[in-house]
Amino acid sequence: MRRTSLLLLTIAGVLIAGTLSAFQWAANNVIKFKVSPENPYASFLDYENISVKGNYVQASDPTNSWLRTYDVFTGEDFLPENAFVNIENSSTDSSLTLTVRDSISDEILIKKVFTQSGTLSLTNIFHKNIYLVAEFHGTNLQLFSLGFKRIPREVIKQEDFTIYPELCFYGMTNLTAQFKLHIPATIDMIVYDEWGTIVHYIVKQKYFTQGSYEVYWKPQEQADKDRLKSGSYFIYIRATSIDKKTIELSRKFLFIKN
Repeated sequence: MRRTSLLLLTIAGVLIAGTLSAFQWAANNVIKFKVSPENPYASFLDYENISVKGNYVQASDPTNSWLRTYDVFTGEDFLPENAFVNIENSSTDSSLTLTVRDSISDEILIKKVFTQSGTLSLTNIFHKNIYLVAEFHGTNLQLFSLGFKRIPREVIKQEDFTIYPELCFYGMTNLTAQFKLHIPATIDMIVYDEWGTIVHYIVKQKYFTQGSYEVYWKPQEQADKDRLKSGSYFIYIRATSIDKKTIELSRKFLFIKN
């Protein structure tokens, strides 16, 4: 096994000196490991049977060539969004296995085989200290760069929770609540009146993956619909991510019952 003992590392255009435990992220929230002009192997903490040719890395052994990046700290207010590789492949027999591992426990978190450039989604991974291992299969694949992209640790943004119509007529219109989850979360959604009394649970402790959703409140289908009165009401949403980050939002609407 060959191990580097270098003092300089170029990542996403940022030069860092000294012992490295965490890196600065670029303005676009990307950390990119690539061949360094100052030292071709400086972007890799550890490696075996690889060779640098110009601005890319290639396997020198078709069955045992790999590299390991330095550890990356995603930050307290961020989560990893994806890992990526930028490769060129001139053979159907060559591929690259990209593995994301936890820096503390060395646990394998996720892996994927690539035959061309692409990304590996990390939206269900909440580990803060991670690194990449790239394993080469065959010698005809050229690796130009690899790295991580992160996203703000937000479950739902204020502007991503909307309701319509704001004037809801009994028997004529249903209320639609739209929300967008940036990370998976467990959702509670409640209708309550202006005195704080719960009228209806639209959603109760339901798990949603990352994405955009619509849910509906149909007042005429409620078991206690006769108790509904005209007036101001609120839709309340509480979203709790797997790592226990919680956000609570509410929107007001007017309900009319003749």
